[in-house]
Amino acid sequence: MHTHFLNSSGINTLVFNKTYKEIGVKKNDIISITRFDHATNRVEGTNQYGKKVLINPKAQDLFTAACAETRAYAVGDSVVSRYQLGKKWRSHPR
Repeated sequence: MHTHFLNSSGINTLVFNKTYKEIGVKKNDIISITRFDHATNRVEGTNQYGKKVLINPKAQDLFTAACAETRAYAVGDSVVSRYQLGKKWRSHPR
C-alpha cells in the first residue's frame, strides 16, 4: 500500500492487526496519523500513549485503515456503520 492512496482516501487512523516489534507497535494499537512522506513512502503517527511511530505501509501492512470522526447525535437517532470492502460499500449487521 502506498501513502498516496492512504492520504487521498482521507485516512487519519491505523489500527494494527499484528505486533511489529521493529517499530514498537502491538496488535490492536491505534495510530493517529500526523504526516505522510510520499518521497520515502512512510507514515508518521503517534500511538495512544503519545509515542511517535514511523510506518512503512508496504512492510508493515497488516493494519486496518480508518477515518476517525466525531459526531453529535440526538436522542432517538438511528446509526448505521459502514465499511468499504473492495470498491463496494457494505453495511455492518446491527
